[in-house]
Amino acid sequence: MTVRTTYLEQTDPQDLRPARPPYDIDVVRAEVPSPEFSRFLYTAVGGDWHWVDRRGWTREQWQSYLERPGVETWVAWHRGTPAGYVEAHPPPVSGSTRAASTAHTRWPTTRRAGFGSTT
Repeated sequence: MTVRTTYLEQTDPQDLRPARPPYDIDVVRAEVPSPEFSRFLYTAVGGDWHWVDRRGWTREQWQSYLERPGVETWVAWHRGTPAGYVEAHPPPVSGSTRAASTAHTRWPTTRRAGFGSTT
């Protein structure tokens, strides 16, 4: 099995594009680590992208990962239903102050509806 890790970095605020008209979306940090919820998010979103590196994790492995300092899960909600999520964690480079995003994507239904589109 080969796992490819891709990092995205935006360092210049001038690179921001104007936002599209607002949707009925709330982005909320999951403040209590929940292995079950994180596994749900990972499999629901990652299935279409063939995310497999964490599929075999036990509840204890998820809990240990989520309790690491700096790991955060942010969930996009559309009318009470999860629409996507971002998982942030400390940077892999010692001394760096930038957070890294592990997962940043949306459900297939919200992709089709245009949520998060860059065009």
